[in-house]
Amino acid sequence: MWWILNGSSVFDAGFLKGREFSHACIVTGASEEARLEAARTIAAGKVCTAAGAQRPCGVCSSCKKAAASIHPDVTVIQGEDGKPINVAQVRALRADAYVRPNEAERKVYLLCRADEMNDSAQNAMLKLLEEGPAYAAFLLVAEHDLRLLETVRSRCELVRLEGEETAGPDEAVVEKAAALAEAYLNGKESEFLAQLIPCEKWERSAVTALCGQLVSRFRDALVQNPAGAETRKLLHGVKTAEKIAEACAYNAAPGHLCGWLCGALFEETLRQTGASPF
Repeated sequence: MWWILNGSSVFDAGFLKGREFSHACIVTGASEEARLEAARTIAAGKVCTAAGAQRPCGVCSSCKKAAASIHPDVTVIQGEDGKPINVAQVRALRADAYVRPNEAERKVYLLCRADEMNDSAQNAMLKLLEEGPAYAAFLLVAEHDLRLLETVRSRCELVRLEGEETAGPDEAVVEKAAALAEAYLNGKESEFLAQLIPCEKWERSAVTALCGQLVSRFRDALVQNPAGAETRKLLHGVKTAEKIAEACAYNAAPGHLCGWLCGALFEETLRQTGASPF
């Protein structure tokens, strides 16, 4: 599941009141300040003593302690000396997670700059995300959620913030994503390719934004019809567009990325049907 929450540059806790979140969430989008404030608010909601619809109430002892960063069951984990969180810290977190809470019903771990952890540190988190104690919750704060391993992302709810400082996507990117998504869902590879060719001259940042728009469109379609005939195709579209967006962070040519996107999207369709894309 994913949430898109509209807030301001300094996050308004009211947007999170009464919402139920999974034991594992990725908090991304907006500014670093807003991401951290949103994560702290979610953490407060998990230790709050008020009724569910009122959490976080902001007035109980647990909420006040969480706001003051002194709640014994809310732990903020940061890398040492400005570095990303490392494997040793994750292992220490894992050991601590199996110690029952001190005061609250839950223990909450807030991991700063989680998207900067290396693969070893992220892999060390997997067992906790999958099989950790029922009372433990994990909030991964990430500027770029697609930098997290797919195995990590698949086990977390996505909480994406859209603040005032977050510029909306370029209109050309939005229009191009709409045309590509339609061609993909209709199984028209030649049309998809024709629409995609001009994107080979785009900057990598625009290709990243394009993939993000495709992910959003495919996910929206899944939400509207989660048990529809196109479910498998949409899931494949999400996975593929996320993978290409992640690859955009590396020094790959936009032309290569676009070719990979087209080939990977239609590969499964051709394999299943054996039909010609043209």
